Amino acid sequence: AGLSKHHVPAIEQEVFDVCGAGDTSIATFAVALAKDFPPEEALFFATKAAGITCRHLGSYAPTYKEVFCD
Repeated sequence: AGLSKHHVPAIEQEVFDVCGAGDTSIATFAVALAKDFPPEEALFFATKAAGITCRHLGSYAPTYKEVFCD
């Protein structure tokens, strides 16, 4: 089966540190899929979580509420 393409536009924001953003993105994508979100929504939440991480200095793990409820 072929993979489909999906684009999630970036939200412009001030970036302080990208430390851990990739790990956060992958972990959030996995959590969203485990919670039965469709891949497109999981991608949205993964991107949102990485953005939250970048708004903090040093490594930062966003909370479930920050990613899925705000």
